[in-house]
Amino acid sequence: MIAQLPKKFQPQLITLGPTKGLSRVIEAAEVELKDFAKKDDNKCWGYFPALSEKNRGLKSASLLHKEQPSITIEAKTFDLNFIRLSLMQQKGASPYHMDSDSKTALTGDVATINSRLVWRLLLNLSREHSRTLGYLDLDTSKVRLTTEGGYIHYTGETLPHEKTVVLMPRTESQVHGVLFCASRVLHTGKDDKNGHFVAGYGLEELA
Repeated sequence: MIAQLPKKFQPQLITLGPTKGLSRVIEAAEVELKDFAKKDDNKCWGYFPALSEKNRGLKSASLLHKEQPSITIEAKTFDLNFIRLSLMQQKGASPYHMDSDSKTALTGDVATINSRLVWRLLLNLSREHSRTLGYLDLDTSKVRLTTEGGYIHYTGETLPHEKTVVLMPRTESQVHGVLFCASRVLHTGKDDKNGHFVAGYGLEELA
């Protein structure tokens, strides 16, 4: 029997507010990213502070970054790592994965991942649709893993202890999110035909 995730790594639902002052900035960033996504083959586009070349022309997303560069929860400060929008359902070849770093999720040194904790605060910025995060409630230190493209993947043939958390749509006064350890929790975003509009904040610390 595979051991479940330690309690300290279990995903935790988070509600932030108020967001009234940021609503127009968020909505402007959404319009901007939609325009770029329409021209993309995968109908998906994002703003990544660590990838300046990719951010050309994203003035509204950059303004959102400026207005909300970080979020502090329980004395821990999480920096903005990405804002991403998709106009359609996205599917990965190997969806359940762990991140190797906080900035891009896949540019970290996988050889040192056991000595680091990569925390992720994922926020649903959509006013219209919920966002679902799937995860495997298993202790990843007890299972066989492999690395590919900067991600860390589960190699089992079945998906034990598969669970989901649902992030409700944004309102004028609240943004809903989930906080979890992305380097210890095998996770994946679960899209439907509506795609997604999310922001990811991150923090790295020694294990």
